[in-house]
Amino acid sequence: MSKFGQNFTVFSGDDATLRYGITGSGGVGEDVTGASIVFVLFNSPTGGSLIRKTTASTGHVTISTSVVDINIGASDSASLVGDYYHELQIIRAADGKTQTAAVGWATINRDLIS
Repeated sequence: MSKFGQNFTVFSGDDATLRYGITGSGGVGEDVTGASIVFVLFNSPTGGSLIRKTTASTGHVTISTSVVDINIGASDSASLVGDYYHELQIIRAADGKTQTAAVGWATINRDLIS
């Protein structure tokens, strides 16, 4: 089940962990252990990809039953300031079905301390 309005705010050049609770159609937590996860930050809903994190790249995505953590490194956002669009997609291990689990807006504030 897709969750809309999953907005977040971070500071440029900071490490951040984005946490997503994955629920099924009944509204209960859905086990996504073993699934392939793709998180992408775009410059707009129709624009290009700026940050991409997947389960295929070690250390960037952690799955704990129905919770998915996306780890954003300081260097990922160092040059970004403004409002962006993001999506989290799941490809289930059991049946190969694809689900867009979360979408929303990301605000990246300029970090004044360097």
